[in-house]
Amino acid sequence: MMLTGYLGMERCMANIGFWKVLSLLFALALLLPFFSHADDVKSQTNPTQVETTDHSSSTDSASPKGPADVLVSVYVLNIGKYDLNSGRYTIDFYIDFQHPVGIDPSKFEFVNGRASRPDLIISTPTEHFYRMQANLYDAVDLRKFPFDHQKLEIILEDKSKTINELRYLPLLEETDMDKSVMDFPGWNIDGWKAFTRIHDYPIWKEKYSQYVFEIDISRAPFNAFMKTFLPICFILLIIIASVLLPPSEAKKKLSIVGTGLAATVMFHLSIAKKIPAVGYLTFADKFMVLTYIVLLLSFAVTVWVVTVKNNPLKKDLINRVQNWTLILMLILVPAAYVLLFLLGA
Repeated sequence: MMLTGYLGMERCMANIGFWKVLSLLFALALLLPFFSHADDVKSQTNPTQVETTDHSSSTDSASPKGPADVLVSVYVLNIGKYDLNSGRYTIDFYIDFQHPVGIDPSKFEFVNGRASRPDLIISTPTEHFYRMQANLYDAVDLRKFPFDHQKLEIILEDKSKTINELRYLPLLEETDMDKSVMDFPGWNIDGWKAFTRIHDYPIWKEKYSQYVFEIDISRAPFNAFMKTFLPICFILLIIIASVLLPPSEAKKKLSIVGTGLAATVMFHLSIAKKIPAVGYLTFADKFMVLTYIVLLLSFAVTVWVVTVKNNPLKKDLINRVQNWTLILMLILVPAAYVLLFLLGA
């Protein structure tokens, strides 16, 4: 009875069209990354502007009762190549300091890098305006690679004046990015933030005001999927299609699965070379681990069929295994990939 039920199920699936079902499930798996990342992409024409301090003070003389307020604005002209392996990048920008009379804001430094000799364009008792190019770096988070988001930051603070003497305030009205920066090859510019914070040095018991200009970038989901996962999807499609081969063709199926497994390993190695060595699994690694599981299970089943296919006592068992493998490859495997994109991407 069980064998009859299984064969009936197989005939039913054949009637509704095996390839229609297979195409529908794979289309869902292929399109899911774009839906799961659609909400993450921010508008490029509406950059995020965050201000953590009040900059209502003017550039009048500094009050003896508190720190001098220095208004800071940044205008980014260009972003150089972003090196994902080291987290390094180059930014060409204007920076303006509007300050009280008697305050010298020129003694600043970049916390996350170094800058070339600044070009002083405006120097008055209440304003210092520079153009400079800085070589900067930031921590890289690759947990969601290749759908990762990164930050490019300009972080500066005064070399000697503590928070009790000088306080940076973001001047958002004069802060922006040039339109040409939006064309950043391989990445989407999601927006920018300008804010200040306090940097504490507990070993010296000193605190400094810190100005931060932060650019949020992310990979284009379509390009990331096409370059990273599409080849593996074709390999999986071939492996799933090989399930239709009868047990008598098990050796051919074994050759197909073995070739697919070897190709998957080589492709995984090529992906790993694109990013630095990290101490955690990226999303691409999790995708490949799931692929290895699918291919190894298929390989193990095929090897078993090759060893017992000539045994007439195992014929019914082989047919049952064949039906269960068909269900596994047609329903459970696409569902596992859908679940991976929902939970991990």
